[in-house]
Amino acid sequence: MKYRIPRGTPHGLTALLSAVVASLLATACASGPPEALKLQLASTDTSIQQAEQAGAAQNGLSELQQAKDKRAAAQRATDDRKYDTAIHLAQQAQVDAQYASRKSQTSEITKGAVEVERGHDTLQRETDRATTTPIAPTP
Repeated sequence: MKYRIPRGTPHGLTALLSAVVASLLATACASGPPEALKLQLASTDTSIQQAEQAGAAQNGLSELQQAKDKRAAAQRATDDRKYDTAIHLAQQAQVDAQYASRKSQTSEITKGAVEVERGHDTLQRETDRATTTPIAPTP
């Protein structure tokens, strides 16, 4: 598509328009990652931190390490200006981190349930023993 500046346009205005267009092109080419990528990376970092706080690292979950690896790959793709790839990797890393967090929470809940069940079994044995042991008469 060819653009023409109308005849009779002052030379100064033509120069100004050319400078504005050149500036916009330079800014577009020099700009960093898209805002959506920046937001996704920040969200991914938050999910990884939450997984760590949920104990995913202590539980030895490989999903947390996968999330960190994909986050690092997303950063490399960002540095290489492969923004679409970076967004996809960051999204995958976030899902892995969320899965690690939920898996760790489930593990902790399961451990708690086992402890409750043990306590219940102990109480049941004590109750059974108390009801089956004859009470000695007092003199």
